[in-house]
Amino acid sequence: MIDTREEMEIMMLKLIKKILCFAISAILMINIHSAKGMIVLAEDNETIIYQYLRNELQLNEAGASGVLSNLFFESSFNPNASSPGGLYYGIVQWGGGRKTNLENYAASLGVDRSDLKTQLDFMKQELNMTYYRSVYNDLLSVDNTADGAAQAADIFKRRYEVASDPKDRTQKARDFF
Repeated sequence: MIDTREEMEIMMLKLIKKILCFAISAILMINIHSAKGMIVLAEDNETIIYQYLRNELQLNEAGASGVLSNLFFESSFNPNASSPGGLYYGIVQWGGGRKTNLENYAASLGVDRSDLKTQLDFMKQELNMTYYRSVYNDLLSVDNTADGAAQAADIFKRRYEVASDPKDRTQKARDFF
Protein backbone atom coordinates (compact mmCIF):
# COMPACT_ATOMS: atom_id res chain seq x y z
CA MET A 1 0.00 0.00 0.00
CA ILE A 2 1.21 3.49 -0.84
CA ASP A 3 1.64 5.61 2.29
CA THR A 4 2.41 9.02 0.92
CA ARG A 5 1.86 11.13 -2.15
CA GLU A 6 5.64 11.14 -2.73
CA GLU A 7 5.74 7.33 -2.81
CA MET A 8 2.86 7.35 -5.27
CA GLU A 9 4.70 9.80 -7.55
CA ILE A 10 7.85 7.67 -7.43
CA MET A 11 5.83 4.60 -8.30
CA MET A 12 4.17 6.44 -11.21
CA LEU A 13 7.55 7.62 -12.52
CA LYS A 14 8.87 4.05 -12.45
CA LEU A 15 5.81 2.88 -14.33
CA ILE A 16 6.22 5.63 -16.93
CA LYS A 17 9.90 4.70 -17.30
CA LYS A 18 8.95 1.05 -17.94
CA ILE A 19 6.34 2.07 -20.50
CA LEU A 20 8.81 4.35 -22.29
CA CYS A 21 11.45 1.60 -22.37
CA PHE A 22 8.89 -0.78 -23.84
CA ALA A 23 7.77 1.79 -26.41
CA ILE A 24 11.33 2.56 -27.48
CA SER A 25 12.06 -1.15 -27.85
CA ALA A 26 8.95 -1.56 -29.97
CA ILE A 27 9.87 1.41 -32.14
CA LEU A 28 13.29 -0.07 -32.81
CA MET A 29 11.62 -3.26 -34.07
CA ILE A 30 9.17 -1.65 -36.50
CA ASN A 31 9.46 -0.81 -40.12
CA ILE A 32 7.49 2.18 -41.41
CA HIS A 33 5.69 0.95 -44.50
CA SER A 34 3.22 2.36 -47.03
CA ALA A 35 2.18 5.78 -48.11
CA LYS A 36 -0.87 5.49 -45.85
CA GLY A 37 1.45 5.57 -42.84
CA MET A 38 0.68 2.02 -41.82
CA ILE A 39 3.19 0.73 -39.29
CA VAL A 40 4.13 -2.90 -39.70
CA LEU A 41 6.35 -5.03 -37.50
CA ALA A 42 9.58 -5.74 -39.28
CA GLU A 43 8.90 -8.91 -41.22
CA ASP A 44 10.30 -10.90 -44.04
CA ASN A 45 9.99 -9.49 -47.55
CA GLU A 46 7.45 -12.12 -48.58
CA THR A 47 5.00 -10.91 -45.93
CA ILE A 48 5.63 -7.24 -46.66
CA ILE A 49 5.05 -7.82 -50.39
CA TYR A 50 1.90 -9.85 -49.73
CA GLN A 51 0.49 -7.13 -47.47
CA TYR A 52 1.29 -4.50 -50.09
CA LEU A 53 -0.46 -6.50 -52.80
CA ARG A 54 -3.53 -6.92 -50.60
CA ASN A 55 -3.66 -3.41 -49.10
CA GLU A 56 -2.20 -1.09 -51.73
CA LEU A 57 -3.16 -2.93 -54.92
CA GLN A 58 -6.39 -4.28 -53.41
CA LEU A 59 -5.82 -7.77 -54.83
CA ASN A 60 -7.74 -10.62 -53.26
CA GLU A 61 -5.78 -13.51 -51.72
CA ALA A 62 -5.66 -15.40 -55.02
CA GLY A 63 -4.43 -12.41 -57.04
CA ALA A 64 -1.77 -11.63 -54.45
CA SER A 65 -0.69 -15.30 -54.37
CA GLY A 66 -0.30 -15.34 -58.15
CA VAL A 67 1.93 -12.27 -58.12
CA LEU A 68 3.86 -13.62 -55.12
CA SER A 69 4.54 -16.86 -57.01
CA ASN A 70 6.17 -14.91 -59.83
CA LEU A 71 8.27 -12.74 -57.53
CA PHE A 72 9.44 -15.89 -55.74
CA PHE A 73 10.76 -17.34 -59.00
CA GLU A 74 12.17 -14.04 -60.26
CA SER A 75 14.04 -12.88 -57.15
CA SER A 76 13.13 -14.91 -54.06
CA PHE A 77 11.65 -11.59 -52.84
CA ASN A 78 15.12 -10.01 -52.79
CA PRO A 79 14.92 -6.37 -53.98
CA ASN A 80 18.66 -6.41 -54.68
CA ALA A 81 18.52 -9.53 -56.88
CA SER A 82 20.44 -9.19 -60.11
CA SER A 83 20.74 -11.57 -63.03
CA PRO A 84 24.17 -12.77 -64.20
CA GLY A 85 25.68 -9.86 -66.08
CA GLY A 86 23.34 -7.43 -64.32
CA LEU A 87 20.85 -7.19 -67.18
CA TYR A 88 17.85 -7.67 -64.89
CA TYR A 89 17.28 -6.27 -61.43
CA GLY A 90 14.95 -6.24 -58.43
CA ILE A 91 11.99 -8.25 -57.21
CA VAL A 92 10.48 -8.27 -60.71
CA GLN A 93 13.81 -8.56 -62.54
CA TRP A 94 13.18 -5.44 -64.59
CA GLY A 95 15.39 -5.23 -67.66
CA GLY A 96 16.18 -2.79 -70.46
CA GLY A 97 14.06 0.33 -70.46
CA ARG A 98 11.95 -0.90 -67.55
CA LYS A 99 15.10 -1.26 -65.41
CA THR A 100 16.14 2.26 -66.42
CA ASN A 101 12.66 3.51 -65.53
CA LEU A 102 12.94 1.89 -62.08
CA GLU A 103 16.33 3.53 -61.53
CA ASN A 104 15.00 6.93 -62.64
CA TYR A 105 11.93 6.53 -60.43
CA ALA A 106 14.08 5.73 -57.39
CA ALA A 107 16.44 8.63 -58.15
CA SER A 108 13.49 11.03 -58.42
CA LEU A 109 12.52 10.03 -54.88
CA GLY A 110 16.09 10.25 -53.61
CA VAL A 111 16.18 6.59 -52.61
CA ASP A 112 18.23 3.60 -53.69
CA ARG A 113 16.78 1.35 -56.38
CA SER A 114 17.07 -1.60 -53.98
CA ASP A 115 14.45 -0.12 -51.61
CA LEU A 116 11.61 -2.66 -51.43
CA LYS A 117 8.85 -0.09 -50.94
CA THR A 118 10.13 1.89 -53.94
CA GLN A 119 10.08 -1.22 -56.12
CA LEU A 120 6.55 -2.07 -55.01
CA ASP A 121 5.40 1.48 -55.72
CA PHE A 122 7.08 1.34 -59.12
CA MET A 123 5.33 -1.94 -59.91
CA LYS A 124 2.03 -0.35 -58.86
CA GLN A 125 2.76 2.61 -61.12
CA GLU A 126 3.48 0.29 -64.04
CA LEU A 127 0.29 -1.69 -63.43
CA ASN A 128 -1.73 1.51 -63.49
CA MET A 129 -0.23 2.62 -66.82
CA THR A 130 -2.23 2.11 -70.00
CA TYR A 131 0.00 -0.71 -71.28
CA TYR A 132 -0.34 -2.89 -68.15
CA ARG A 133 -3.75 -1.69 -66.96
CA SER A 134 -5.54 -4.70 -68.46
CA VAL A 135 -3.14 -6.99 -66.57
CA TYR A 136 -4.04 -5.22 -63.32
CA ASN A 137 -7.77 -5.39 -64.08
CA ASP A 138 -7.51 -9.11 -64.79
CA LEU A 139 -5.59 -9.68 -61.54
CA LEU A 140 -8.34 -7.81 -59.68
CA SER A 141 -11.01 -10.06 -61.17
CA VAL A 142 -9.61 -13.55 -60.54
CA ASP A 143 -11.73 -15.83 -58.38
CA ASN A 144 -10.53 -16.00 -54.80
CA THR A 145 -9.70 -19.70 -55.05
CA ALA A 146 -6.61 -21.84 -55.59
CA ASP A 147 -7.50 -21.97 -59.29
CA GLY A 148 -7.79 -18.17 -59.27
CA ALA A 149 -4.29 -17.98 -57.77
CA ALA A 150 -2.97 -20.20 -60.56
CA GLN A 151 -4.76 -18.03 -63.14
CA ALA A 152 -3.25 -14.86 -61.58
CA ALA A 153 0.23 -16.43 -61.71
CA ASP A 154 -0.21 -17.17 -65.38
CA ILE A 155 -1.57 -13.67 -66.16
CA PHE A 156 1.32 -12.01 -64.36
CA LYS A 157 3.96 -14.27 -65.93
CA ARG A 158 2.74 -13.98 -69.52
CA ARG A 159 1.59 -10.36 -69.61
CA TYR A 160 3.59 -8.42 -67.01
CA GLU A 161 6.77 -10.38 -66.40
CA VAL A 162 6.88 -11.79 -69.92
CA ALA A 163 9.07 -14.47 -68.39
CA SER A 164 10.68 -16.92 -70.75
CA ASP A 165 11.64 -19.55 -68.20
CA PRO A 166 9.76 -22.85 -68.29
CA LYS A 167 9.00 -22.89 -64.55
CA ASP A 168 5.38 -23.56 -63.73
CA ARG A 169 4.43 -20.78 -61.36
CA THR A 170 0.82 -21.90 -61.03
CA GLN A 171 1.49 -24.63 -58.46
CA LYS A 172 3.53 -22.25 -56.32
CA ALA A 173 0.62 -19.77 -56.48
CA ARG A 174 -1.72 -22.51 -55.25
CA ASP A 175 0.76 -23.24 -52.43
CA PHE A 176 0.86 -19.56 -51.42
CA PHE A 177 -2.93 -19.42 -51.50
